[in-house]
Amino acid sequence: TCSKIEHFVSILGKCFESPWTTKALSETACEDSEENKHRLTGAQSLRKHLSNSSEEGSPSPSTPMISKSGLRFAADKPVVEVPGMTILDKKDGEQAKALFEKVRKFRTHVEDSDLIYKLYAVQTVIKTVKFIFILCYTLTFVTAISFKHVCKPSVEHLTGYKEFECTHNMAFMLKKLLVSYIALICVYGIVCLYTLFWLFRRPLKEYSFEKVREESSFSDIPDVKNDFAFLLHMVDQYDQLYSKRFGVFLSEVSENKLRQISLNHEWTFEKLKQHISRNAQEKQELYLFMLSGIPDAVFELTDLEVLRLELIPEAKIPAKISQMTALQELHLCHCPAKVEQTAFSFLRDNLKCLHVKFTDVAEIPPWVYLLKNLRELYLVGNLNS
Repeated sequence: TCSKIEHFVSILGKCFESPWTTKALSETACEDSEENKHRLTGAQSLRKHLSNSSEEGSPSPSTPMISKSGLRFAADKPVVEVPGMTILDKKDGEQAKALFEKVRKFRTHVEDSDLIYKLYAVQTVIKTVKFIFILCYTLTFVTAISFKHVCKPSVEHLTGYKEFECTHNMAFMLKKLLVSYIALICVYGIVCLYTLFWLFRRPLKEYSFEKVREESSFSDIPDVKNDFAFLLHMVDQYDQLYSKRFGVFLSEVSENKLRQISLNHEWTFEKLKQHISRNAQEKQELYLFMLSGIPDAVFELTDLEVLRLELIPEAKIPAKISQMTALQELHLCHCPAKVEQTAFSFLRDNLKCLHVKFTDVAEIPPWVYLLKNLRELYLVGNLNS
């Protein structure tokens, strides 16, 4: 139990001091600021575009595997360019990725049990009972201590008296010390009673990040339970900012952003240009295989004509693809790519040839069927799956 708590405190401190936490929360603040400025304009343009799409590019009822509810875009809000933030270097990125893994493992290990909560509750009950016993035991001696008292020494044959009125020189000091001790014990007891009240009056086995989700763009931060929730409640008693920063490392959206930044560090514009080749039709082609996403520098290759993506499960095509004015052919091999609204508009108007290779029909992106200017569509896979 102690080792779990020490490990949690260690991870919590690293998460709090991580540059990625500061960067993620800073970007969230900037996104919210810019989004408030453009929300009205973005909403109007989106409604207008969807209205035009329903009139011009709606599929016929006979088109298979298409429904109005089945079409989803990666973002329903205008694309906002975030102002330049502090660049996360490679070392900080690797440390942040390691923290994501540590948090994931710790959560799996701790969230399944409530041993720490039970031990803490039992310990608090024992301390409270101990406080009550000590208080009652000590109070009985306070009234018994006096400066004057009657003593009966066996010296009658010497003095002729049986009883004497004696004084105790340390009685006054002892009484004051005992009262001070009782006062300290009472403070300790108040803390114990407050802890008992806190333990049994609040649902400490459940912890919600609802406030963090409302204040940030990381709406996927999950609620936690059992010992993991209890530890976070304990942290909140100290400083809620620790839990807020810790929540960043529970978000898949945050982790995907970090992966994208690391991917951009690795795949620079110069490196991507080196991977461009000429295919059999003498077209400029770029082939990307088994990456965590699509590097941002890809969309700066304005002369690229063919883009081939394979085994990239988290592929997301942003609005920047509109810069690739020469792009006419796209290959998606086991790559269920998501597109933003602006990116879809560009692909719908400019893409001429699309190759989709899949094992399950669910891998075919729904937006494929709305590419009105598409001339060639190649589907490789089992359509009956």
